[in-house]
Amino acid sequence: MHLPESIYIDARASLEGECELWPNVIIKGECEIENSVIESGALISQSKIKNAYIKAGCVIEDSVVENSEVGPMAHLRPQSVLKNSQVGNFVELKNSNLIGAKAGHLSYLGDCDIESGSNIGCGTITCNYDGVRKHRTKIGKNVFVGSDTAFVAPVSIADDTIIDAGSVVTKNSKKG
Repeated sequence: MHLPESIYIDARASLEGECELWPNVIIKGECEIENSVIESGALISQSKIKNAYIKAGCVIEDSVVENSEVGPMAHLRPQSVLKNSQVGNFVELKNSNLIGAKAGHLSYLGDCDIESGSNIGCGTITCNYDGVRKHRTKIGKNVFVGSDTAFVAPVSIADDTIIDAGSVVTKNSKKG
């Protein structure tokens, strides 16, 4: 623990294996953390974290993080699953599954599923709420999403698709 007086660990939390905690980390609720490095400013709540690198200022709530890198300043809201993936600066996930994907920075990915090999460009958002209901966005394998893209859900993107920067996607793509 680096600067342990700045670290809070809830009695219900479980840390196993080799864990490293940086300053200003808060671990609250029933968390399982194994073999992880957690940098300063992280807030973790009722999550399962294995083999992860959590950078400064991250908030992780009721989520699963395995073999992944998070942050700095990322926010994983409830029901998010991050496996073999990377989310960077100011990326927010909510009720989303990233499996083998990357979202480098400045994106909101709510109610979505993103498969392996896909890369999400800066400023990408999933427009998941129509004012009445929430809808899902599904992004297949090896999809390249250019910066400043908006996905208007419900929408599905086929494997091996390239989305140009600045696109507003309102229709499903077809593998072709």
